[in-house]
Amino acid sequence: MGMTAERQKIRAAEWLYRWNLSSSIIGIVFTILTFMGVFTLVLGPIFTERFGFTYFQTALLLFLFVLGVIIGFGVYLDKVLKSLRALLEAEAMDESKKGVFLAELDRSLAKVEQSIREKSWPIEPHERVY
Repeated sequence: MGMTAERQKIRAAEWLYRWNLSSSIIGIVFTILTFMGVFTLVLGPIFTERFGFTYFQTALLLFLFVLGVIIGFGVYLDKVLKSLRALLEAEAMDESKKGVFLAELDRSLAKVEQSIREKSWPIEPHERVY
């Protein structure tokens, strides 16, 4: 019936984490919409005069730009992880530390790639998620 104090703390932390995550996502969405709205109004007359675009076409062009930036950063950050691994492999480092670090980096890269494929992020028992 009643929850223990420890369980109540965990539930409270879970709800605070969810609240923070949803607030972050909503903030990102409203930032994108604000960017598109302001620059549609600013660039709309210029794009209408020079290229014959409507305001809707200008907004669509800005949305595609934002989408391209988001995807571009995702690809860039993925390449950074792979580049970091290559640098560490080539760098002179104590072999035991190097092996452990490279194994952990390989595991992290595999987890990221698996998460992209399966569209989920499995949480391991030792992971702290909040």
